[in-house]
Amino acid sequence: MQTIKKSLHLILFLLSLVFCLGFTHSKHPFYLSVTDLNIQTKTKLVQASCKIFTDDLQGALFNWYGKPVNLEIKSKANDSLLAVFAGKHLAVFIGKNEVPLTYLGYEIKEEAVWFYLEGKAKSSSPTIQVMNKFLCTYVSAQSNVIHCTYNESRKSYKLNCPEQEYVFRF
Repeated sequence: MQTIKKSLHLILFLLSLVFCLGFTHSKHPFYLSVTDLNIQTKTKLVQASCKIFTDDLQGALFNWYGKPVNLEIKSKANDSLLAVFAGKHLAVFIGKNEVPLTYLGYEIKEEAVWFYLEGKAKSSSPTIQVMNKFLCTYVSAQSNVIHCTYNESRKSYKLNCPEQEYVFRF
């Protein structure tokens, strides 16, 4: 009975993945990620929260890794995939120094995956360079919105792929 349940679960997962991959581009009319950066100069703490549509992210991960990914199932393997993916697609520089970001985890809220990163800046500078190329190789119409809060001041910018970098000046 347990083997039948596992097989049925796998079949349903594969069918849903095929459905999502086959119709991803017609499922919603826009392709968007949102990254919230919070930088506190007093503590030099940099926090990032990134939101991407689940179906788009799973499709991009499938293209990138060559195997189906179901983020609805929490696992160490999914955390590892997202940690590497985030590290390759998001970078933050304060002044001229890159902030090493540590992946903290993810959660699914409604139709989107939120994943979280954190790092310590080496210095304080009102110049913040953000490289965000989430899904640019997966969907050419992808836009990546960045909200950057530096102490209590907030600025936003929308990167339209292939554009991948922006410099905030506070």
